[in-house]
Amino acid sequence: MKLSPEIDLGRSLRQVFGNKADFAAQIEQDCARQSDTTSAILRRFFGAKECERRELMILADEVGLGKTYVALAVAVSILDAIRRGEAPDGLPSNKPAVLVLTPTNDALFNKWMREAEAFKKDCARTDGDLEWLQIRCPIDNSSKSGNVINLSEKMRDATRSQPMLLIAKLGVLGAALHDRDLWRQRGLASLFGHFRTPTETRRYWCRKGRVFETFGIPELNELLDLRSSGHLWDDSHFPDLQRAFSRALQVRPKLANRSATALSGTDEETLSGVLDDLARHALVTDWPLLPVVIIDEIHGLKNENVQSRLHFEALLNERICRLLGLSATPFQLRHDELLSLLKLRWALALPRERFDALDQAQSSLGVAMKDARESGENFRRRWKGLRRVDREVVSDTWNAVMNTEESERPVLAAQVRPPRIAHAITAALDLEQRNSELRRHLRPFVIRHQHRRVYRENFVGNQASLTGIHGSPTFNWSPGMEVRGNNELAQYLMMRAVALAKEERGLPSLGGELTGSYRHLVETAAVWKKLAQADNPLLRGYRSILEEMIGKRTQAHDPDDEHRKVQTTVNRALEFFKRGQKSLVFCVYTKTAETIRDQLKMAIDKYLGEIRDGVFGDATAFDNFRRRFFNRREALFSLIQDHPLLSELRGGRVGVRPQVALTVDHLRQIGVLMVKQGEYAESDKPDRRLLIAATEHVAVKSWRDDSEGVKWLAEVLRNCRDLKERMADPSWLEAREPLSRSERAGRVRRSDPEATEHTGDPLEAEELDRDIQPGPSKDSVEDAVDAWVRRLRRDAIGEIVAPYFRHGLIAASEGRQPLLAAHHRGLFAELDLETRAVAGQVFRRILMAEEFLLRYLADVEKDQAERWADYLSERYVKPLDGNLESLRARVHAYLETLVRAKKNPALLSGYYDGAENRNVVQLVKGDTQNRDRYFLGFNTPYRPEILVSTSVGQEGIDLHRECRHVIHHDLCWNPATIEQRTGRVDRIGSKVERERLGVQDGRGPTLEIAVPYLAATYDERMFEELYRRAQLFEVTLGGEMRVDGRIDPELVVSEHPRREKLGIGTDDEDLGDETEEAGVVDLPADMIERLRVDLSVWKPSGG
Repeated sequence: MKLSPEIDLGRSLRQVFGNKADFAAQIEQDCARQSDTTSAILRRFFGAKECERRELMILADEVGLGKTYVALAVAVSILDAIRRGEAPDGLPSNKPAVLVLTPTNDALFNKWMREAEAFKKDCARTDGDLEWLQIRCPIDNSSKSGNVINLSEKMRDATRSQPMLLIAKLGVLGAALHDRDLWRQRGLASLFGHFRTPTETRRYWCRKGRVFETFGIPELNELLDLRSSGHLWDDSHFPDLQRAFSRALQVRPKLANRSATALSGTDEETLSGVLDDLARHALVTDWPLLPVVIIDEIHGLKNENVQSRLHFEALLNERICRLLGLSATPFQLRHDELLSLLKLRWALALPRERFDALDQAQSSLGVAMKDARESGENFRRRWKGLRRVDREVVSDTWNAVMNTEESERPVLAAQVRPPRIAHAITAALDLEQRNSELRRHLRPFVIRHQHRRVYRENFVGNQASLTGIHGSPTFNWSPGMEVRGNNELAQYLMMRAVALAKEERGLPSLGGELTGSYRHLVETAAVWKKLAQADNPLLRGYRSILEEMIGKRTQAHDPDDEHRKVQTTVNRALEFFKRGQKSLVFCVYTKTAETIRDQLKMAIDKYLGEIRDGVFGDATAFDNFRRRFFNRREALFSLIQDHPLLSELRGGRVGVRPQVALTVDHLRQIGVLMVKQGEYAESDKPDRRLLIAATEHVAVKSWRDDSEGVKWLAEVLRNCRDLKERMADPSWLEAREPLSRSERAGRVRRSDPEATEHTGDPLEAEELDRDIQPGPSKDSVEDAVDAWVRRLRRDAIGEIVAPYFRHGLIAASEGRQPLLAAHHRGLFAELDLETRAVAGQVFRRILMAEEFLLRYLADVEKDQAERWADYLSERYVKPLDGNLESLRARVHAYLETLVRAKKNPALLSGYYDGAENRNVVQLVKGDTQNRDRYFLGFNTPYRPEILVSTSVGQEGIDLHRECRHVIHHDLCWNPATIEQRTGRVDRIGSKVERERLGVQDGRGPTLEIAVPYLAATYDERMFEELYRRAQLFEVTLGGEMRVDGRIDPELVVSEHPRREKLGIGTDDEDLGDETEEAGVVDLPADMIERLRVDLSVWKPSGG
């Protein structure tokens, strides 16, 4: 089987990158990788050679390489083959449906729904090629999980000509059933009939109320006499339900045994569970075979006893033809956990010989993984024993050994002196052999591609607190941040207290409660409460001292103002904010995340306040200034409004074609409308919104009656056709709705539930009409209109209407161009009216927001209104210091995103919500309402500027369009988690890719990854464990490898006793002689290549 001829993966990539020539090579390579990966999966699923076939596979491409689109390409290719009658034997032709199971959080489920719809439109080779594909979810237009009943109803709608992609959360299989009483009555009727249950037992269960919400013999007579139970089985969705229940009991002996036991007992809860499971099995038994099931984040099923896996294996046993799991980091699991995932093959509908073949393949893989793991541990220990003086010798020795015959290499390596180098080289040779064998057994099950990572910079430990330095391209060890003074003593006392609480045995594992923030320790940490309740008076004493040292959090004082790690994270994010760059901060603990949010907000408020006070004097003066210059009677207003009737003319200026250009007569009509609305030419500050609306109204009414005008309107309003009628209506003059702020696509519904007390909407400034307007002109109406004609032709205000008129008629025709029309007219023309209105509002919010004005325009004289308009135009296309992208480029990328999303209502709705975000710093945690709006808003140039997230944002979320800076504030035990978090911003079409376009190799901007940790605390021990695991995974399964010493050579003697006393460090640390250096030895480049376990099916050009 091959990739469907109706799929073009490059088409969607061209939309991601804006179809720019500069990205042609990148698009070609990404398309080739995704296409080759899809084809490889299909070959392994359906290969003619049984020894190479794998009916279960894991796609393990690193985060951000497009696994979702590859999986969709596999699913659609299989469904297309079924539709065409070209599918391999064994695949169902009746009601074909591919089931996609996502993690249970709404964000991941919604992302799959959006991307599936986008794939259907954007990956069709030509428009409409994939319209045959149905994309459904359990409950239409809802992210609720639904249940097996909902799934079954949807599957019945699949047909061979219109197969289905059914996307559901993994919990759907075990979710509670609706209409539970009815389904339980059906279950009891089936059990009574199947087991010929005596009347007394039936009567007992019919009388018990806990099995049903409504109960009692009068309602359940049909269960006492099954001859009257026929109506229970009437269901328009499931016409053969009674047979399905009977068949489920016949083909599921374990279920039948559970049912018999529960029926003969007296436990209502047990029987209730059995009845619900029976209903689920009955429904699933009626399903056709599923051609393929896709499980996203399959590593979530590593534990064989989690409920979601138990339900999956029980209900879908032998219902699946092929199984594809997606996981960016499956190898950061333990080897037994990876093998556990491969046991999901038992859900496949395969002949016995194929099960035996897969069993044998997994058994061989298990042996290879064990050998490689043990060899990797030995290699790491041996290499760690090397010293600085060995650097050059090691590289030369390795090259010399590898230049001999393979059979002679172990003998030659053993003869090397000193012995520690011989041990290291011998261990490397063994690992190369073991990894080669591992690759042979693992590659049929797993495909994995990795980022090139030439654009990553890691700032570890103390490096995260420094500025003006370069980080490491790989995740290397670096000394932690020193904690001084009272803070150092607090860390020490805390760890001693915890160690004492464990009777001085073991490592102080709970000491980490203090390293993230003081607030977490005091307000939520369990150890803090234990110390207060301890029997040992020393522990209670420790707590009292700590409480006094840390102090209580009040409105006037926050102890975390002095927390070293908190302030490092805050200062680092603040520096990026100053440069107009967004930051993503990950925390483990909610209270720590709240601390980071609050501290960042205070730091940003202070920074902006200093600028504001220096330029304007105080906040009130600045607010008055902003309202003054952005309301509709100021020059800036028209500069930043949407002008949908304009397009590009020769010479790059915007306007209308000569054939439809307005004349003096139209100018008079505009004057008439202005006078009728009470606006006179004598006004110093006329209503510019009214002037724009009057011009558009006159233009549209004129063009509707002219053939050239009709063509022009059809061109510029091709996606907003009803806007023509709105503009022609007199009500357009009132507020230009919906392009103005007034309508805003449902303001109340989209209000930000997380908005803090003092965060307002920047667009409020547009509505202010502070200036007292003059009364009616003493001149006649005719004279008032003539005055308007003269002023518009001669005065600077004429630049507002000049683009609509014949060249030379308006003196100010060479004045400032409206920014949206000048820079983004093509993209705006692709948007429908609602999306266009929202995009225009976001654009204006960005320019009016305090954080933009004070960073971009603070050096302009505040009283020179005209200069502000000029400077705004200049700064719009000029990057802020420290940022390679101008605001124009960032807005353009945002509009490209909206254009790609225009056929995806769910995604657009999320962007509409995000347009109303209020907070500059936003925290997203488990109970945050409508998290998608903040994730999507973070992907735009608007708010939030800094996103602080707990674990809810670390998997499956795209946050890459506007961010290239990640801070891992809290550490974690699994390096997979670090990579998952970083992967949120390291994806196809990311900001770092855009910014690196056109710069010389190695000199472009980087994706900056900060991992701060505190030295000589539990934080350091956790980092070392994390780092040790990352090293082991890289050695055994490929990647960027570097083996580093962990202790400063100059501090070995003094550090070792202290670390041992505090429980910091690992038992397998080979320090050698404490008087010798413990240094850094890089692996030779050739060794890295030979040790990698390469599971890719595609190589870049020249690779």
